[in-house]
Amino acid sequence: MNLNRPLVTVCIPTYNRQEDIVSLLRALQIQSFKAFEIVVVEGGDIEKTKLVKERFNDALFIRLYAQKNRGLVNARNEAWKKARGKIVALIDDDVQPSTNWLKELVKIFATANDIGGVGGPSIIPKELIFRRDLASWLLSENSIIKTMVKTVHFKIFLGNEPFVINRFFDTGAFSIGSMIPRIIDKLDSLLEVDYLDASNMCFSKNILEEVGGFDCDFAGVGDYSELDLCFRVKKHGYKLLFNPQAIVYHCPSEKGVFEMRSDTYYRSRNLLLFYNRYFHLNFKFILYLIFLCSYYVNKALSTKNKSWLGGIKGIYENWRRK
Repeated sequence: MNLNRPLVTVCIPTYNRQEDIVSLLRALQIQSFKAFEIVVVEGGDIEKTKLVKERFNDALFIRLYAQKNRGLVNARNEAWKKARGKIVALIDDDVQPSTNWLKELVKIFATANDIGGVGGPSIIPKELIFRRDLASWLLSENSIIKTMVKTVHFKIFLGNEPFVINRFFDTGAFSIGSMIPRIIDKLDSLLEVDYLDASNMCFSKNILEEVGGFDCDFAGVGDYSELDLCFRVKKHGYKLLFNPQAIVYHCPSEKGVFEMRSDTYYRSRNLLLFYNRYFHLNFKFILYLIFLCSYYVNKALSTKNKSWLGGIKGIYENWRRK
């Protein structure tokens, strides 16, 4: 491999998840596609991550950078800007790529000149679904009342297509089909999609430069910044393709993180920022915001954690600024 100009740069923003990084690097070590480098941007303890890097120096070409207290969106931007590859693959630090992951992403770019980005499934193992609140709620068996609420959600907000692949609806909701093995197993061809999963997205570096990368106006942990990037890539005339063979297994590492969520204010704020850029206000979106407020109240009561109510504040304050 030409280390001065590898074909692909794998970008990994992280924050004090050294054990996850070890698992991820082990998976990258056995990729069938070899012409890649790795850029890790550490927002926490850089010395501990240096020790991890040293364990893999003989097997992988890794460049490590420190970035203190600037957030995930800035970390992603720093990572892709430092990339030497023509193609930039951005993944989360808690994923396990399948052996042919990079091979399946890279080969798609060679098929046409108007491909801006390629992604694939981000499958959450069944035993870890509970660590992702939305997936857990949509996929689990519930009481009669919860099943009725879920049915309404499917029909009104998801167009009765809750498991379609990577679609964002004008109601403000998005589908989660790319997480579900039984949905992925039925696919045998590429799909053009609205967006790529945040934990499994790959772009031409030239296109990232053309559109300006991720928008740092999306605060907190950057919810909806990935959707915004994907929509801008499409507005520039490029396609986003979903390859069902480019699989990563998303293994959320923070047990119970959604029971202690403290960033709902920014999640709501970012939703309104994104929505107002690309959609016109409609009645179903207003209903969706009311649905979200009800959800946040329910979570605050069931977890006895008032921080969930920040989502309501985020909607109220940023709705007035619309």
